[in-house]
Amino acid sequence: MPTALRAMLATLDRDTLIGKRDAALLLLGYATAARASELVALDLVDVPGPTTASRRPSTAER
Repeated sequence: MPTALRAMLATLDRDTLIGKRDAALLLLGYATAARASELVALDLVDVPGPTTASRRPSTAER
């Protein structure tokens, strides 16, 4: 991971939702080489999560 990215991540308070969101966007942007406009245009349906087929069943559901 580049030093500049580490420095940006170090400034975030990841104990808050905003800090977690900002860290996720920085890491996603770095990992995918996405432009800022592409990250801003993301919608919840674009991101795999608990409501998609990639969701792993909980222990109770197995």
